[in-house]
Amino acid sequence: MGISLNSQATTESVYNAALALGIANQLTNILRDVEEDANGGRVYLPQDELAQAGLSDEDIFAGKVTDKWRNFMKNQIKRAKMFFDEAKKGVTELNEASRCFLLLQLPFSGPLFAANLAASAVPKMLCVRFYYLYL
Repeated sequence: MGISLNSQATTESVYNAALALGIANQLTNILRDVEEDANGGRVYLPQDELAQAGLSDEDIFAGKVTDKWRNFMKNQIKRAKMFFDEAKKGVTELNEASRCFLLLQLPFSGPLFAANLAASAVPKMLCVRFYYLYL
């Protein structure tokens, strides 16, 4: 992947944006797969933040949707959005060939994020079609 010849960005800033994209995608996957992971006896959510929110692994395994859970998830989604926003800064500095593919990784540029989080309720392949319809 190459930085655009017209870019004024440093290699370091584009690299940091790439790291942000990786973190954002990982957070999205964790949030999307909470139910599936819980059914397998796993919780990948940050334990310290669950405790701060007054939640535990047992709450996750029980699958109860409470106000505490909603607030916790809102904060996690905000965090993912922050990383996607940071990633977007770097993508705009790439050459066109590189930029096109990475724009598919930026769900906050369209309605994909909600579909990605809901992917456990629908076949995950539909998300791929969503990329092409809304970007």
